[in-house]
Amino acid sequence: MRYSFHPEAQMEFRLAIDYYEEREKTLGYQFATEVYAAIERTTAHPGM
Repeated sequence: MRYSFHPEAQMEFRLAIDYYEEREKTLGYQFATEVYAAIERTTAHPGM
């Protein structure tokens, strides 16, 4: 299953990554990794 972010959501997501990265090095990366993992699980099992 494919997915896409609404343009405003994409901007907010990128801002959140930057925010967390400013708080602690690699925290933004960890946040993004968790978001993408959740998207993977959701698109792999949409009926759950």
